[in-house]
Amino acid sequence: MRKTKEEAEKTRKRILKSALNVFLNNGYSKTSLTDIAKNAGYTRGAVYWHFKNKSEILENLISKFHDRFSCEQSDILESPLDPAIKIVEMININLPLLYNDKEFRDFIELTWFKTEIDQHKGLLEGKTAITQMFNDAIENLLREASRTGSLKKGVDPEIAALSITSIINGIYRGYFVLPDKLRSEKKGRRIIENYLNQIISF
Repeated sequence: MRKTKEEAEKTRKRILKSALNVFLNNGYSKTSLTDIAKNAGYTRGAVYWHFKNKSEILENLISKFHDRFSCEQSDILESPLDPAIKIVEMININLPLLYNDKEFRDFIELTWFKTEIDQHKGLLEGKTAITQMFNDAIENLLREASRTGSLKKGVDPEIAALSITSIINGIYRGYFVLPDKLRSEKKGRRIIENYLNQIISF
């Protein structure tokens, strides 16, 4: 029984990996379950055994990457680190994923550029939820930093949090639309550090 469950899980992961590749190459709307099955080396029936349609496959991909991000974020927020350092660590979740994790980067390219949001309600909800969660966490940390004296005088935590969220989203988008400018992680970090040095006393 255990072997069967392990094999089933292995098959699910292979299907999801295949789906990410096919969605990325063809676009979500032009991809069929047959395309995914063929790329994974399975029959269409085998894919149907694990997923009822391609929408469910995309939802699983969204959950996979969002859950990973949420877990890493929770670990930082629950740590005893100073709030200013937590802000840096929260930002550090994002840049290595973008620059060093091809599978995650493919997921971002797929959901930002290769999937029509109006065709998949869960995609917009997922983007909204993960962005809101990050922004709220950063704002709360900035308020803590203000109380401890590490936030520079006159800095509005709400505006600063929105600025950080916007900068990160801009770096993510710029990676794809300004490749000659933002394909360097070092440059992405300099952009973030330049802003943080304006609002936080480390």
